[in-house]
Amino acid sequence: MNLNNKVLFITHGGISIGGGHVSRCLAIAEAFGELKTDVMWLVDSETAAMLYGRNVSKDAIYILENIFTTEVKNVMDQIAKLLPSYCIIDSYKIISKFIKNIRKICPVLLIDDCRTYPIERESDSLLNYNIGADRLGYETNAAKLLIGPGFTPLKKAFWELVPQQDGNILIMPGASDLLDVSETILRWWSDEWSCAEIIVGPLVPSEKARRLKENFSSRKNILVTYNPPILPSLMAHSRMIICTSSVTCYEALSLKKPLGVFQVAKNQIGIGNEIMRQKLGYNLGFWGTWGRAELSKLIETPPESIKHSIVNPKGAIEIAKYIIYYIDNN
Repeated sequence: MNLNNKVLFITHGGISIGGGHVSRCLAIAEAFGELKTDVMWLVDSETAAMLYGRNVSKDAIYILENIFTTEVKNVMDQIAKLLPSYCIIDSYKIISKFIKNIRKICPVLLIDDCRTYPIERESDSLLNYNIGADRLGYETNAAKLLIGPGFTPLKKAFWELVPQQDGNILIMPGASDLLDVSETILRWWSDEWSCAEIIVGPLVPSEKARRLKENFSSRKNILVTYNPPILPSLMAHSRMIICTSSVTCYEALSLKKPLGVFQVAKNQIGIGNEIMRQKLGYNLGFWGTWGRAELSKLIETPPESIKHSIVNPKGAIEIAKYIIYYIDNN
């Protein structure tokens, strides 16, 4: 590891927040590892548990509860001890005072999705890898912009993954599935439909996952799988992917899969609309606005596979390279 370059991640995740922030930070952290650059994490205990589950070294994790709502001084005291060369922040709870103080110690890259305000004015660099991010009006002279799916932070498992078409339909309702999408789709699934596998995410309690598997074990054409370690391979072999319009849909797009998306959070709405507008897949819409009939139509007439992926599977490497270049030249 390059001990002169230390990148600090500040983020959070969990049952109520989901796993998206942590997932994309982990992907970028993997890229730093490939480029021999050390990383550290400043997170709460729930997020730390997620990182432990992904084999992140405990020595790299520093715990501070209520990190985005505590007194700024508490955060600054901890960062001052760590002395990072660069800080990457991924949260929807960021406040201006928080960022301003961190920038007194080191440069900051913010990960954004929606540009609810001119957030680029508050950072040194800004990442929004989403389709249509170039239409949000970011000011080009405010910060270095890493914009569009060329910078998509996918996990290392997807960097060289070769797609096949010999598996089932894969349904992925999200890491925590607070809206019980999995159970509803299992109840909807017809014996006349194609074979499918529904992925119960890692933040769903194991008891709930076990109950789903038991209650629907008699179904012949749909499986329930809980947090499979071979998920990237399952995605590569699937014949179609139906998922939330989160980072998961970018994994599917990198594999050029027929894609159906839906939304369970407001920040996913724009992504779903862009996927439909650019004819990259079919957007069912926000969960609760569509039902069994719409799902049946998608299964019976799936969208075509895209011929050329707009997603760079190694977008995380591009992000890490830029930050290392910035550190070395400033």
